[in-house]
Amino acid sequence: MFFDLTEIMRRKLEVRLARANDSFLSYEYIYNSFMYELSEIQNDFLDEVKEGTDEAAMKKWNDYIKQYLDMDNLLECKLYQDDE
Repeated sequence: MFFDLTEIMRRKLEVRLARANDSFLSYEYIYNSFMYELSEIQNDFLDEVKEGTDEAAMKKWNDYIKQYLDMDNLLECKLYQDDE
């Protein structure tokens, strides 16, 4: 899931760069903002899921990933399937 979150952010960066004007400062600002946001989302994920032991957090992040990548990690890995 960590890598899927990174892929979501990479795709968002790609869109931002495509929309940017062709100046170094514009690209630099977008990149720096991206790196900050990437670090924040990765840290939030790691803090919340507690190494995969927090079921509610895992489901929350799985839903986020499904929204952007149409990928269900919990189903693929057969995690928390007994509850449903």
